[in-house]
Order: sequence, then structure tokens, then C-alpha cells
Amino acid sequence: MEKQQLTQRLNQKFEELVCLSDGYVESSDAMHDIEKGLLSELLSIGLLLLRYIIAGKLKQCKSYEFDVDNQAACQSKGKKARRYLSLFGPLSIQRPSHWASDKGVVYKLDEHLQLPRGSYWSYNIQELSSRR
Repeated sequence: MEKQQLTQRLNQKFEELVCLSDGYVESSDAMHDIEKGLLSELLSIGLLLLRYIIAGKLKQCKSYEFDVDNQAACQSKGKKARRYLSLFGPLSIQRPSHWASDKGVVYKLDEHLQLPRGSYWSYNIQELSSRR
């Protein structure tokens, strides 16, 4: 989804959140049910905001520098999907892929966002899952 579409969707979600809150004012719902309803909507908004940020970062990605010995030797290999489990829910990130002879496959966006290597889970999810 493009940033403009995501902006429209976010505005719609904020309006829905206000309407939901107005509905709770008039309802006899228990607080724990209200919290669940609000949390669900807030997680949905958080996921949309992550998509919005990633869409913006993808546009910037063209100017990111590679950490390789020979910049000119980097070849574009198209886009590759990466699964990512954030605190807000799962994402599929379509990001540019490059090949460098001294490094192999390079994902500039992954490096720029400092995404975890070899893990589908965000660092936050990993941290929460390791607590006891």
C-alpha cells in the first residue's frame, strides 16, 4: 500500500476509534471488555503506522549506502518478501534485494531498520518471550 492510501486508512481508523469510544460512553460494557476493544483497535492502528513508516523508508532506500567493499559491484536482484512479527501483529515486507560478491545477498532496508537477522520475531517480541 502506498503512503497516501495508508494515510487515508489511518484517518478512517482514527475516526472509527472515536466512534467506538463514543459507543462505550453510552454502553454498559464492563471495563475489561472496553479495554479489549480499545486494545484491538490500537494494535490495528499501530500495524498501519508501521506499514506507513516502512513505505516511507522504502522510498528513501534508494539513497542508502551499502556496507560492502565495492559499491559498483552491487547488483539489484528485485524485491524479496520478509515476514516480520511486530508487537502490533504480523507484517510481510517487500524490500529490495541486492547481491555483493563480498557479502552475498544484501537487504539495505533490513540493515537501515536494524531488523533481527535470522528471526521472524521483532526484538521486542523476543525480549517479552524471554521474560519469566
